Amino acid sequence: MPRQSKRCSNEETIHNMIISLLVEFYEKLGFEVRADHLGGFRECPDRIGSYVPDLLVRKGGDIRVIEVETRSTVDTPKTRNELTQFSSAKHKLVLAIPHECLEAAIQLRTSLEIDFEILPCYPMVRYVGVAR
Repeated sequence: MPRQSKRCSNEETIHNMIISLLVEFYEKLGFEVRADHLGGFRECPDRIGSYVPDLLVRKGGDIRVIEVETRSTVDTPKTRNELTQFSSAKHKLVLAIPHECLEAAIQLRTSLEIDFEILPCYPMVRYVGVAR
């Protein structure tokens, strides 16, 4: 059953840590990175449908739309709508989650019948796992 979409402050911190981790990760791989939620000097991704993705990364013709979710938001109506709309952009779609949300993310992908990559992250040790 879908959960509430409001994150507690601890989850909001984890969400923002994952975004920062992914910015570093993709920049080291040579991608141009646009990121929401960081403020300051970084350009925000463009809206896709009704939503702005957390990250949009580009390296030549390789464009990835990345949404970051946490335990309380991984399977909510809003997340389902975001992923559905982002999948229409015809770019590679990535759902980044804390590693403990992997099973819920796999179930979400199956129920939505949308092809997206699941990227488990370990924000406390600043590590990006293997895409699934």
